[in-house]
Amino acid sequence: MSTSNFTSAFAFLGLCLVLLASGATYAMPADGSEGLIREGLALRRNGDDEAALERFTRAARIRRSGRVLTQIALAEQALGRWVEAESHLIEALSLREEAWIAKNRPLLDSALADISSHLGTLEVVGNVPGAEVRVNGTARGRLPLPQALRVASGTVTVEVDAQGYFPLARTVTVMARGRSREVLTLVPSAVAPTASVLPPTASPSRVEVPTPSLSDRSPQSIQMPSPWQRQAGIAAFVASAALMVYGGISTWQREKLVSDNSGKCTRDPQASESMSCSGVRKSISKYETGQLIGYGGAAALAVTGGVLLWVAPSTSDGELSSASIFMRGRF
Repeated sequence: MSTSNFTSAFAFLGLCLVLLASGATYAMPADGSEGLIREGLALRRNGDDEAALERFTRAARIRRSGRVLTQIALAEQALGRWVEAESHLIEALSLREEAWIAKNRPLLDSALADISSHLGTLEVVGNVPGAEVRVNGTARGRLPLPQALRVASGTVTVEVDAQGYFPLARTVTVMARGRSREVLTLVPSAVAPTASVLPPTASPSRVEVPTPSLSDRSPQSIQMPSPWQRQAGIAAFVASAALMVYGGISTWQREKLVSDNSGKCTRDPQASESMSCSGVRKSISKYETGQLIGYGGAAALAVTGGVLLWVAPSTSDGELSSASIFMRGRF
């Protein structure tokens, strides 16, 4: 335990002992409240602060004196109900003319300082007058609040609720002896529909909507995708040209190989059976296969492309219109 907390606890214990002792010799009118106060003091000496608070509260209903308010505040302080304790002790100290309050004033001021050290101030502002404000589940008034709220220091939950609005809750951290301000804006839970009023005698007239001309249409609205047959036909012609080039390269390589080795492998019978001549013949066969693939595939793809272009649908009016608009915008 820190030195400040130890000092505070020691001072509170001393205050309780002094006030309990003074309560034993203090005389009050015989209206029933004195007996309840004495019961409460006995319960506090036995450590039952909750039962003691109940007795003091009943006594305050009979006679709301500074003495009984102080006992209520001290029991609430022992229970950690700091907001209520401060409120009751301030009310007790306001009764300056009461002899018991004047006699114990220094001790009560010390108790109030200790209680206030556990509290902070929270200002709650909202946009809906009459909305209920709750702090940690306890109702604390309606907007606009007449003054800022005293709350226990630490984290508190602030709720604002009003009929016709979505409830709003927010967590706020309040420092001891500090001040926080929270603005809560409620949102309506339903918006009434706005009815459109038409003249009662007016009948709707038929409106002729002119058909937009070709020049008024945007390219995006009139462009149509090209037929797939045309695209496939063009692709076939491109592939045919590539195979034709491959076939030409194979022919050139075969002719060069034959020209370089024909004399050697044909004049000398033994050379024609050698490994080198066998490899030459295999290379020539490979290039002939390349010729067959290149020229044959090119011819087949050329025929396929021609057929696809032949069966492809003709260019639509929309495509022509789009092209004309595009050209007109460029030139």
